[in-house]
Amino acid sequence: MWLAAAAMGAATATGSEPPTAISGRVVMPGGPTAAVTVVARAFDGPSQFRIDLDEGQSSYRLEVPAGRYVVFAVPRDPADARRGAYTSFSLCHRIVRQGGRTIRPCTTSPPITVEVAPGAERRDIDIDDWRLKPEVAATLQLSPTASGR
Repeated sequence: MWLAAAAMGAATATGSEPPTAISGRVVMPGGPTAAVTVVARAFDGPSQFRIDLDEGQSSYRLEVPAGRYVVFAVPRDPADARRGAYTSFSLCHRIVRQGGRTIRPCTTSPPITVEVAPGAERRDIDIDDWRLKPEVAATLQLSPTASGR
């Protein structure tokens, strides 16, 4: 069973499996983060796990079963059609933020898969690519049956 741990801003698993998590930040261009829902969608199935972040809140942590996920964010304002995701831009942008150099400019791509081993936490899965192609963004939808809060 999945419960929301509102005080910690995390979706939490209960049961006998070891805690497995994905965590990072949501970074939106131009300033403070809007209210968003962060989603980890199973790569090989319809399962989705989610956590709602309030306006200005940027850190998230989702406890999920071990597996492979696509991680993205959907603004909670229904009029806002943007989608943000963890992509190759996110990996490149992290290098630049840490003072490193890249061979090419950071560019958008489809979301990359995040693999989480049992009992492990994948950190720094930052959702900061908000320049997705429309056909890519259209695939990143929140399921009404997503687990979490």
